[in-house]
Amino acid sequence: GTIDGELVMYTLEDDDLRFQRVLVKSPTKKAQMVSIAFQSRKVVIVGCSDSTIRAYDMTRGHMIRRMTLGSDLAGGSKDTIVWSVKCLPNGNIVSGDSTGQICIWDGTTYTQAQRIQGHKQDVLSLAVSADGSTIMSGGMDRKTVLYKQSTGAGQRWSKVWGRRYHNHDVKAMASFEHAKTS
Repeated sequence: GTIDGELVMYTLEDDDLRFQRVLVKSPTKKAQMVSIAFQSRKVVIVGCSDSTIRAYDMTRGHMIRRMTLGSDLAGGSKDTIVWSVKCLPNGNIVSGDSTGQICIWDGTTYTQAQRIQGHKQDVLSLAVSADGSTIMSGGMDRKTVLYKQSTGAGQRWSKVWGRRYHNHDVKAMASFEHAKTS
């Protein structure tokens, strides 16, 4: 994903990174592509700088759906930046943005299912557990926040805890699960 609003594919054939093709060109350069996650082998989810998350069909190179977050809560007029997107094993989408919120999106209908205010500043990074039952977010407020999905009817997500482990922004997160290590 590029600042010019292009979604570009590269190939690793012959152990060499080479440009393959431009999948999508945004009609305006306003939509900078900031974060990307694969929902499936054919669908890619892109977080943008214009208050949108877009789902693209990679085989045809067209947009399937455009999900809108609205304006930034602080001022009400500037665009929300979607700094991070992740896909859960069930196909649902998680986004973290410049309002300090994470959003859970239904991966079939591409509609917003839930919003949770987890940070006082931008959510810069997300990590999800392999089974999709846990989400962690990191942000500009130096906090790491843990979210769990409730069992039973509705299966809503809730913030379990938030802790400040760092002296600087939490810009990247990854999860590792193997044997008894998580």
